[in-house]
Amino acid sequence: MRVHATREAVLSAIQEHDALGAEAFLTKYNYRESKLYVLVHNGRQYASKAILGVAAGVAARVFSGGAEHTVHELRRLGFRVVKVVSEVAKRFLSVFPLVAWSFAPLPSVPAQLSAAFFSGVNYVGEVDALHALEQDIGITATNCPESLVELLLERLPGSRAQLFIDSGAFSEVDRRDVFKVARPITDDDWRARLSLYRRFAERLGNQVHVVAPDRVANQDITLERMAKWSSQMRELADLGAVVLAPVQKGQRSQADFYRAACDALGFEAVPAMPCMKAATTPDELRAFCAEVRPSRIHLLGIGPANRQLPEYLAAVHESCPDCQVQVDSARFPAHTGTGGNTGRMRRITAGIRVFDDYARDPRERKALAIIATFAPESLWREADAQAFADAA
Repeated sequence: MRVHATREAVLSAIQEHDALGAEAFLTKYNYRESKLYVLVHNGRQYASKAILGVAAGVAARVFSGGAEHTVHELRRLGFRVVKVVSEVAKRFLSVFPLVAWSFAPLPSVPAQLSAAFFSGVNYVGEVDALHALEQDIGITATNCPESLVELLLERLPGSRAQLFIDSGAFSEVDRRDVFKVARPITDDDWRARLSLYRRFAERLGNQVHVVAPDRVANQDITLERMAKWSSQMRELADLGAVVLAPVQKGQRSQADFYRAACDALGFEAVPAMPCMKAATTPDELRAFCAEVRPSRIHLLGIGPANRQLPEYLAAVHESCPDCQVQVDSARFPAHTGTGGNTGRMRRITAGIRVFDDYARDPRERKALAIIATFAPESLWREADAQAFADAA
């Protein structure tokens, strides 16, 4: 429900907030602290959504207009609303001089991507960094400790970041031979993975993207699994989760297989094209999009730094210019450890070493190093400007 208020009503809510104190005000009206934007008035900060909701007489449970609406409405009324800078991001700004001499911002993510998930996240320091940068996070259901689950469920609701959960089916087949099963996935395994999907779907709704049960490079078993677990997948879709159907290659064309997959699931899922194991070629992707014309598509296992990405994007947009394209890739390993014959430390590893004396907590050092590696140009410009101002 979107809400509207008058400037006088907002000022009245601010006055009540000052009289009660922040904690009592939020408790009284069952609102929470703002995670993304705060209202600034007379030098003080206020929870923007709470102030607008109280001013409009709308209960927290039915106020669902989103952060953008709250910001627009308050600014329309002449109030100043600013973005919340996370504590980790603030720390990066403060230590910018330590890395400015050796680091530089990486190329930006192509604008054609609706989401670019950092897959393989399995450590809380990685979540700290990606949350601070408002980046989309990818995890694997088979490698997600409870501490990570709890942190994601705490941090992600209401944020701009999206969550991608891979089922881990890629580890079922042999690395060198995708047609050879190395570690079979049992029904109990699938129940555990789908249970994890549900935990996130119940809290995150359409912020979470989940991969339907499949077998890499095997169309028949994939269809069997999708049909077997179709009721659970429909429940996830009903909760708002974005269900991704891996479009495996085989005797059927990928377009025919996708239609069969949707029939097996009982609803229209988002096609997810394998681009790593049993990879879809750009020509195959072009043929698929020309026939299916999806409004959204996921490219599995390919990221912004992949040299082939422009070719894949062109293949999609040739026949589907308005199609939303999202990708996922493990982006940390390329910046961790030492590089080839040079022996030089890569960016994340070097960053951890740089911050070793500054941050005693290993979690914070890892987060700062990741932020230094993947911070967008806008944050670097902000840090650069702050360093210049401090020097002056």
